[in-house]
Amino acid sequence: MLLRLSGLILANSHAWYIIAIVIFYIAFYLIFKYIKNEKAAFTLMGIFIFCYITVSLLLGHSQENLWLHGEWWFNTCPLLFVGMLVARFEDIIVNFVKKKYSIILIVFILLFVLFFAASLYTLSKYSYWAELKGGSGIPERWICLAFQVPAIVFFVFTVFTLGLKLKCSGPVLKFLGTMTLELYLIHNLLIGLFVDFIPIKSDILYVYLVLLFSILTAYSVKKLDDFLIKILNKKFRGVQHEKVPFN
Repeated sequence: MLLRLSGLILANSHAWYIIAIVIFYIAFYLIFKYIKNEKAAFTLMGIFIFCYITVSLLLGHSQENLWLHGEWWFNTCPLLFVGMLVARFEDIIVNFVKKKYSIILIVFILLFVLFFAASLYTLSKYSYWAELKGGSGIPERWICLAFQVPAIVFFVFTVFTLGLKLKCSGPVLKFLGTMTLELYLIHNLLIGLFVDFIPIKSDILYVYLVLLFSILTAYSVKKLDDFLIKILNKKFRGVQHEKVPFN
């Protein structure tokens, strides 16, 4: 009970994202604040991400939702470093992609399909959960990660490239876009609620209720967040926030 109250055991399994992103944000802030050489800062951030991934991978899984236990804690983390590089060289990358748009889009799609197929194969053959079959399961996790990360990266690159030409917008998307974090964190709780405490036989009704209550709850939490942030901004209005430059 104490571990759950402390947060070391997660009541909401999706909350791993908040913990992981806070860890990386703190590391990013400290590294780029105190290391003025850009290349050195990027290198150290890359090393930190690799160390984080290694620790989480070596810890494996637990029966409880303990911190850093499970592949979801680390298998998308390399995207943070990729995103940093894309942000640093955004103008160069965007201009290059626009000049060779069709070729690059085809290449990204083919690479995504190739690595996605390879990832499905390695996940089925080796699995992140190989320790259940005996042994440490560590080599199997590295193998799965080696193919899953490129699949994720090239999927994001494909979506990024498509986004240069295709624009998706509308009042519904804009509304949902204001509370994406809240929706992500809350929807899993609602899924469990309607399964464990309010059993519903109709699958269609179940989906609609989860969607409805997820949006309503997320909206309420978002309003509470905005209210608290407004109070904090008023309280610390005189505090000067230092910007951390890339160069």
